[in-house]
Amino acid sequence: MKSHKIELEANKFAVELLPDEFIYEFSDTRVTIKEVAQKFGVPEEVCHLKKIDHID
Repeated sequence: MKSHKIELEANKFAVELLPDEFIYEFSDTRVTIKEVAQKFGVPEEVCHLKKIDHID
């Protein structure tokens, strides 16, 4: 159980290496967040953990 928690925290950290600016760069395109993640070396398996701050 402890290793699962550590792995989850590591995945959360990894996905946050994908800055919101990279995602916004592709917001007006048909590129998915998984494709953006792949482009920047973030595993697509953890994309669902990404929290995006909205810019007004």
